[in-house]
Amino acid sequence: MSSRLSSFPEQELNAELARFPADAEVRWVQEEPENHGAWLFVGPHVQRLANRPVEHISRSQASAPAVASARRHTGEQKQLVASAFH
Repeated sequence: MSSRLSSFPEQELNAELARFPADAEVRWVQEEPENHGAWLFVGPHVQRLANRPVEHISRSQASAPAVASARRHTGEQKQLVASAFH
């Protein structure tokens, strides 16, 4: 799938989605806070093309792209990965 976002890769995403059963869960997982990553742009496109609910997994909205504590970052990272593969 193309990594471009400015011109949404609709054909590539359709091809990827076609590889899975129609009832497969779809998740968008991003390491950045909800209001920092690509979700705000791609979310509506992914939901439309998936034609099913898309679960969004990310850090909570924040004014900064990262927390100021390595310990907190590690804990949040573990939680993100666990949520992605639950």
